Amino acid sequence: MIFIEGLPCAGKSLLINALAAQGEAVCFELGKVLKREDFPGNGRTLEEVEYINNWFIEHESQRMQDKAFRFFDRSYLTHLCYAWAYSRLTSLDMFESTVRKYHKKIADGSLPLPTRVIYVDIVSSESIARQNNKIVSGISRGLPAFWRDTQFLDDTRYAYQQLFASFTHIPVLSITGQLTTDEKVKQVNHWLNDATQQGSAGIDCDLYIKYAKKG
Repeated sequence: MIFIEGLPCAGKSLLINALAAQGEAVCFELGKVLKREDFPGNGRTLEEVEYINNWFIEHESQRMQDKAFRFFDRSYLTHLCYAWAYSRLTSLDMFESTVRKYHKKIADGSLPLPTRVIYVDIVSSESIARQNNKIVSGISRGLPAFWRDTQFLDDTRYAYQQLFASFTHIPVLSITGQLTTDEKVKQVNHWLNDATQQGSAGIDCDLYIKYAKKG
């Protein structure tokens, strides 16, 4: 089970499509299989955040029950990083409670741990430029405006770094988003052939909370 993560428009979907084209079993992110109106929106209160967390946990858990899939386009790791950035954006004290809620579901197996993670890395300014280009060209309606806020994206990117630092025996491949899709696929294939996992996988959520709060 391999999760593919990154900021909006980093190139995750192009990578997942290319992997599917070479015969890999891929599972597309919720945003690709559900209508926008099916999503619970963005929390403006702690109560709304609690409802949204429960909604995503339920849907991500259902999505990951099919063991036939090897690659997942986004995962609950997105929500763990989003929680840090959104708490800073809104000043809602929801980061630690959100992480601990997800941690319980990881611990009881409702949210399975990845064997590996692929992170497609771009800077915030590039993510914003690519998003705006998709909106202007009519390719996309665009995510909520705060996903094009530099500080929010910087905080999300920082949270990914701290989350990965809290991993135990979960290899992470960071790929620059400036590469072509073919170049990304070659890196992934080479890494999968060489990477080995040693020991029991884990995410130390207490450590993640500690690391993130240093920022």
